[in-house]
This record gives sequence, C-alpha cells and structure tokens, in this order.
Amino acid sequence: MPIASAGNALVRHLRDRLAEAGALDGWEVEATTLREAREGAAGRRRVALALWRVQPDEAARDDLPARVASEADPPDGDGLVLRYLLLARGDDGRAEQTMLGRCMAVLHQHPVVEGPGAPGGLDATALVVTIETPPDDTYRALAGACGDPPPLVVPYTVRNVRLLPPTVGRVPDPPGTEMP
Repeated sequence: MPIASAGNALVRHLRDRLAEAGALDGWEVEATTLREAREGAAGRRRVALALWRVQPDEAARDDLPARVASEADPPDGDGLVLRYLLLARGDDGRAEQTMLGRCMAVLHQHPVVEGPGAPGGLDATALVVTIETPPDDTYRALAGACGDPPPLVVPYTVRNVRLLPPTVGRVPDPPGTEMP
C-alpha cells in the first residue's frame, strides 16, 4: 500500500471508530506533516497523524510465511515501517487529553486497519498499528518539532502487511458448502 494510501486508511479508520463510539464530538481527524502540526490550526479541534519517518521493514523478512510484505512497497517488496505522531489540538488541555485518550483506546482496541483486497484473498492487505516507546531524548525532540509549546504526542508504528489466505495452498469451499 503506498504511503499516502496508508495515511488515508489510518485517518479513515481512526475517524470511523471514534464516530462509531460517539466520541468524535466535532473533532477533525487528518494526516499531516510535522510542519503543519507545528503551525497549528487556530480555532479548530483536530486530531493529527503526523508522519515523521519512513524506513524499510526488516522484520517482514523474518515474519514469513505468516505475513508477506506488499510487493508494491520498496525496497524489493520488503515493506515499510511508517512512524506517526498522534496529537490533539483543541480548546484547552482537558479537551486535548480527553481526545488523545479516546484515540489511544481506539487504536488499542482496533490495531488492524483493513486495506484493499478481498479478505482471505491473495491481495488482502492490512496496516498493523502499535504504540512505540522511543528514548526520552527522541520523544522530546519529536514533541518540540510539533510546535511551542509542544503538544502531547503519542508515537505509533504502522506496518503494511499482505495477509496470506487462512489455509495456504487450499482454496476455501464456497460459503454454505462446508462439511459438518
């Protein structure tokens, strides 16, 4: 899945899960850059997912055959690790903390973002979202890059994976024809 598509899928996933829980409360959810996060959006309540690093997914090589990285992603089909900062900008600190907590709960409860392709098919992909714990110095530098005063930010790692069919090498029976 291309980088921009992954960002859009992550935003849609977070926004939809917040809306389903009745927790969106007029907040916008958007993909952004560190520069855009730093400039802020006066008068807007927004959740931003700022992409700050893209790197090859070395773990994808060791994770076969359970998951195979997307062949569309460079380098050599090994996949990418996308690193995002989740931040909330709102009317006050309490509102920001509340929304940040809601977002974290959603990503904890729903860590797999469905991608294109039929579930169980050869082209089924997903994004797997995990919270990240960078060293304190790195965390402070990332938060500072988002503006002054720095907002509360939570780092996340997103891996793009292609999911193998449930039973590799066997085509599933059509629905309704299973043997008891």
